[in-house]
Amino acid sequence: MQKALTQMNVQIHHVIDDITWLTGLAIVDAIVAGKRDARELTKLRDPRIRADEETIRKSLEGNWRPEHLFKLRQSRQMFQRYQEQIAACDEEIEKLLVTFQPRVDPADRPLPPDRKRKHRGGKKRNVNPRTGFEVRTESYKLFGVDLTQIPGPQATILTLFH
Repeated sequence: MQKALTQMNVQIHHVIDDITWLTGLAIVDAIVAGKRDARELTKLRDPRIRADEETIRKSLEGNWRPEHLFKLRQSRQMFQRYQEQIAACDEEIEKLLVTFQPRVDPADRPLPPDRKRKHRGGKKRNVNPRTGFEVRTESYKLFGVDLTQIPGPQATILTLFH
């Protein structure tokens, strides 16, 4: 999506950190749906975005050539498809993990406090919002130690369980 936006001379990816989150996707979806007015697109800004409305508005001025809009639409559809595939993989992993005998029962031996949480601004990561599946808890049950506290492998911790 970023490449298509760049070709349209839309520079929103320089103003917001990640165009694949709320504000970025809302703006891309609106552009794909036919909206071109930078002032209207700016209204889609999530309040947590640090850039002010004027900066965002300026970054949304571009040339709306049909071939670039087509490429943006294709990129957005592919992104959605990838997200669906990732969700399907996550669901399958969740189903398979419950079939293994845990080494630790968090009810008997509670999960230690998350020392990394303060570095992430208190946000809880790697929790499936639909199922409540939490990678940290499940990996703790499987390994008997909290491997998520090791710097780096947070998102890929379950690859160690092979």
